Amino acid sequence: MKKYFLIIGIILMIHFYFTGNVQAEQVLYDTYKGELKIEIRSYTPNWRGEKLKQVYEELLNNAYGEEIKYLSTINLYPDNPYGGEEEGLYHGAYQKKSFLNYSNYTMQKNRTIDLFNMKEKNDIQDIARTLSHEYGHHFTLYYLMQYEGKTFEQWRDTDYAKIRGLTQDKRVRNDYSNGHQWNITEIAAEDYVQLFGSLTAKKPTYYDDIVERAEKQTLDKKLNWNNRIYNIYPQENMNIPLANNIFHLREYWEKATKLKVNSGNQPPESVIVGLTEVRDLGYNKKQYVLQWTKSLDQDSSELLYTVVAFDDKQQELIPIKTVRESQELKAVLGSIKIIQKDKIVFYSDTFVDSPKTIFIFIMDEQGNIVSSNGVKIDFNQPTIVDYDELINQKKIFLQEKSENALDFMNTEKEKKSKKFLIKILNFTRDLLEKID
Repeated sequence: MKKYFLIIGIILMIHFYFTGNVQAEQVLYDTYKGELKIEIRSYTPNWRGEKLKQVYEELLNNAYGEEIKYLSTINLYPDNPYGGEEEGLYHGAYQKKSFLNYSNYTMQKNRTIDLFNMKEKNDIQDIARTLSHEYGHHFTLYYLMQYEGKTFEQWRDTDYAKIRGLTQDKRVRNDYSNGHQWNITEIAAEDYVQLFGSLTAKKPTYYDDIVERAEKQTLDKKLNWNNRIYNIYPQENMNIPLANNIFHLREYWEKATKLKVNSGNQPPESVIVGLTEVRDLGYNKKQYVLQWTKSLDQDSSELLYTVVAFDDKQQELIPIKTVRESQELKAVLGSIKIIQKDKIVFYSDTFVDSPKTIFIFIMDEQGNIVSSNGVKIDFNQPTIVDYDELINQKKIFLQEKSENALDFMNTEKEKKSKKFLIKILNFTRDLLEKID
């Protein structure tokens, strides 16, 4: 919906991200309004009283600035009244004023967030990731307009897209024609969760590899995971790097928002992972041993490493193992041989039936998360590397990172020098005009 008003040569346009009113069809069970005048409205009987206050408090656990005053309501619905698969929805709207070739964008007030399928959720942990993501839509749209004077409709022309490495990626869209994960607003909202989201939204889940499951006698227990588990799915789109793996992305959002990413805590160093050993167990069963280099983090004493396998065809991440800082940096996948009296029983990871790309996600205590390199393994023809080679690759990576940092510093100095020269030229011009 667009509305046009002609006011003294200025064109006023109001753009709505989404419009629709389902509240008249719902029963309102309870409401809560916090100090910032944001109202939590529950249309589901299992979310009332103190739980609504928890939703409000969890919203404020995410980083926010002046943009929060444009949010008025969070609606909790028992299911998805629009019939889609979404877990949440942000109702965004902005106003565009145009004069000649100049356009100015401002956020419309009274924006809302809808959270769906709440009848199936009873704990704040169940909704924290979705809430953070939906607020990320509000946050990123506001600061893109404020900082760059653009909206996501002009995303290819933004510094954000350039720094994120998306401007030449033909898969990225401003609509959903190429799937949810390739929509630019969804990518930005996922970046918000990683850089500014609450610790509740980033709570990790722990997994054992096949050897540990054998030792704990849990091989018959089904593994459960979903895309709300942060250390398995730090972002929806795993075909592009994580936010903290993008050089200067943190600096971009800090400049745009004047807020510190994760309170200024720096992310851990990335690591290098490789397949270092293949063990033949007989009967055409094998074990594959992964090792990786140690990460460093100047702001955190404890790091968590999560090993995952990425299925490119299914676009699915599969957990393999979580490893604490004090443990050996190693994971085993494939098969395990169990000898039971007069018989031998094999248990196997089913995902080794086709090639997978292995990643290590490294997360610190502040929720900063980075990814390792991706190693594609063909389990029928695996390529083994020596651990010393991983160390050498890590040295090369750190050297390149240092060079990139130097280039960035020089570029920033050039920008400041140009700005300084422009100021001098303008000052000189003003003086000459006065002399004339």
